[in-house]
Amino acid sequence: MNSRYRDAILATFVLLSLSVGVAAAGVSLSALRSPSAAVVGCVGALSLELVMAAFPERSARLWRRPVVRVASILAVFVAAAAGVVLDVGEWVVTALVAGLATYFVLLALVLSEAIPPPETWFR
Repeated sequence: MNSRYRDAILATFVLLSLSVGVAAAGVSLSALRSPSAAVVGCVGALSLELVMAAFPERSARLWRRPVVRVASILAVFVAAAAGVVLDVGEWVVTALVAGLATYFVLLALVLSEAIPPPETWFR
């Protein structure tokens, strides 16, 4: 399977799981609209993509490890849970959703060939 598709499936799983968790907690998805959280999520996702693009071989080598993929998924859920415990859950989930949305936009642009793949950005 193409790694971009695999990563999209993982990101979709995380986004759906966050949505289900938010709904199960009784939080309306419409409550997730903090502009500052959205900016943090977008900037965070773009920053992560830029760092990974700057070191494509190292990033690919790390990301191929199942433990890294599982740990990244768990980190999202731990961040969301910590946000709930600290009473900033809506802000944290908004940032996470915005980051995932940013990833999906980048992925769509790469898959449609509107922009080159990240591993070529710094060559």
